[in-house]
Amino acid sequence: MLRRSLLGGRRVCALTTALVIAIPARAARAQLALSVFGGTSFSLPTPLTISQSGFPDLHFTAQYRTMPFHETYYYAGRLALWGKHHNAWIFDYTHHKLVLSNPPPEVQAFRITFGFNQFAIGRAFYRHGLIWSLAAGPVLANPYSVIRGQLRDHSGGPWNSGYLLSGGTLQGGLSKQFRVFDRIFVVADSRVSLSYVRVPVANGHASVPNVALHLHFGVGFGGPRHWGADS
Repeated sequence: MLRRSLLGGRRVCALTTALVIAIPARAARAQLALSVFGGTSFSLPTPLTISQSGFPDLHFTAQYRTMPFHETYYYAGRLALWGKHHNAWIFDYTHHKLVLSNPPPEVQAFRITFGFNQFAIGRAFYRHGLIWSLAAGPVLANPYSVIRGQLRDHSGGPWNSGYLLSGGTLQGGLSKQFRVFDRIFVVADSRVSLSYVRVPVANGHASVPNVALHLHFGVGFGGPRHWGADS
């Protein structure tokens, strides 16, 4: 299981590296900022519908745990290209996790822990010492479930990796950076995500809306050096 998580992390790192290379060198030197985070999330209770061939649908209000250090890690990152007027284009990634904590008797297990992977592109704005952001994008989910004794393991998708394009997400965020060296900073970051995915279960599917608060703390490199002088 840890190997799958590491492989997923390597794919994300490779994607981030490709994005960095694609940005013109002059812009990258002047305004590019990269941040990586640890943290956790808190999901609100939301409706969950499980449809399985030959059985009545299950409808109930699902409660989820994140378990940020169990089985796979919770983590996040941001790539930002800052331009004029303290505005930026951003690429956010969040390795969100859902573990169903109140399953009915028909559900022996339901979790998306190898990644409720949220990818979002949007805009960020530096105002009065804070970074405000709004972004949207796809969700790649890697679900695992046992419904009525029927197993649906991590499978499907490219190379049978289990990663499936499953839905989308909308995110709003608020961050505060503290520069500790010329090009290095620490950052406290919070985000609210509104997401919806449809993932397979054995002989059926599950419709999974999710509303979550994400709390992050991390380190970063680059970005504008003069913030605070005129904010």
